[in-house]
Amino acid sequence: MNISEIIFEDLKRNGISAVPGFGVFRLENAKALLDAAHNTLLPPAKQVTFSPDYQVADRGFTGLVSQLKNIPDAQAENELNTQTDYWKKKFSAMENFRVEPLGEFKMSGESLVFEGERVSADSPDFYGLELINLSEMKSSGENTITQNKTPAYQTNKTFLWIFIPLIILGLGAAAWYNQEMLFGEKSFVKTPLQSKTQHKTPDSLAIIKAVQDSLKLDSIRQDSIKKAAFVPAKKGNGTKKYSKNNQ
Repeated sequence: MNISEIIFEDLKRNGISAVPGFGVFRLENAKALLDAAHNTLLPPAKQVTFSPDYQVADRGFTGLVSQLKNIPDAQAENELNTQTDYWKKKFSAMENFRVEPLGEFKMSGESLVFEGERVSADSPDFYGLELINLSEMKSSGENTITQNKTPAYQTNKTFLWIFIPLIILGLGAAAWYNQEMLFGEKSFVKTPLQSKTQHKTPDSLAIIKAVQDSLKLDSIRQDSIKKAAFVPAKKGNGTKKYSKNNQ
């Protein structure tokens, strides 16, 4: 087992691996990823990340190397230093190189870029999702569409010819029974002809009654005038009145 494999084992156990004199590797959550180069959709997973730090002095990793390789601590430290010095020389030479199974180191200008490997995780947070091959999915979908295209089209066409007339009839009936809802209330309301007849009868009766009353008053006046014209004069009582001169 080489040093990179021991680092990967440490990551799977603890999620972090501090390599003395080199840097810190971590396992972090990674989202689903579309791999355009291989036309695949990668599910959520864990991904290896790296932060260079030549000042790391953790002795825990050296003990792990000693344990897994079954060698003394001094020998384990020597092998570790040899491996990390080799990687540092690659950095100085601005060379890109790959370390299995961790990932690939690349130089971008004067910056170090690490593209870590994605690691399938047993965590329940990822629901056991698997890689999806989009090419196979596309070809399978095209075959299914080709097989079902004609029957589905014929069925839908028949259904439309039956259903559309029913919709038209339903809309027509709704419009007939709900004219006010669709067109609003009528602006003009016709007055029944019967009301005119009802108003004429009281008016004509009133006129006739007024004429009759007028005729009665005229006859009463004429009678009173005749009676006043034929009133007889009062007769005297035969008594003579004498004035003081006659005496």
